[in-house]
Amino acid sequence: ELEHLSEEMDKVVSLPLPPDIKIVKLIYTHLSLIKDVVKRNGSLRAEFFSDINLVEKARRKFDLEEISALRSILREGMEKGVFHIDHLNLTADVIHYAVKGIEVPFMFDRLGEGLSMEDSVGVVERLLQRSLGATIPSDNS
Repeated sequence: ELEHLSEEMDKVVSLPLPPDIKIVKLIYTHLSLIKDVVKRNGSLRAEFFSDINLVEKARRKFDLEEISALRSILREGMEKGVFHIDHLNLTADVIHYAVKGIEVPFMFDRLGEGLSMEDSVGVVERLLQRSLGATIPSDNS
């Protein structure tokens, strides 16, 4: 399953999108894929909470690949003058761990109560653009 997740993340990195849009797409792809994996593997729900160390060990390769994907998008954004960040690696780590932190609320539809998925994407997009010092607003925001 995790190999499939990594392949899907690689597809997002390769999309011909502006970096500020691509990073949001990567985040929502991550959240949607994790939600789908948990839904398909119902027993994973119990295991997910009961042995977090086992889950973290199993996820480590995927997590490192995702951090690499985030770095790639951030680097692209910096090179194109879209993102203005102080430290690429730390920024990628913070985004990665923030996304991991909202997986469970996302899975159980507890994220942005009363907000449609479409509306939440716009909010997250603008939040990231401001956080990353984006100077080229995308057409979607």
